[in-house]
Amino acid sequence: MGFFRRLFGGGDGGSKEPVDTAWHFYVKSKYADEIIDVRVDPNADLSPEFDGPGDGASHYTTNKDIIGAKSFRTINLYLVFDAGRAYTGDYTIEGGELVDQAAYEAWQAREAAATAGDADTDNG
Repeated sequence: MGFFRRLFGGGDGGSKEPVDTAWHFYVKSKYADEIIDVRVDPNADLSPEFDGPGDGASHYTTNKDIIGAKSFRTINLYLVFDAGRAYTGDYTIEGGELVDQAAYEAWQAREAAATAGDADTDNG
């Protein structure tokens, strides 16, 4: 019985929030006023590249095609990671630019304020 409980998520009844081990990159669209949170899971999204000697991967890459909510034009983001799956800082992007988390959070706050302002004017 304990095996099935663990297998199907039962157990002690305590709820543990899942831990997000992914990296988040923030892409500002050149096509619309929006910043998109792009999630990269190091265990699922990285492709091994075999450029060096030996059988192991020399590095990893990922290619993300991104479509925001305000524009249906595709933004392409290509990222490079080292053999240990750490981000190297190397990337190419078409249709946007990488920004930091602070810029993303500021944009979210502006969007929330604009949405709240629209809701206030609808009631008046």
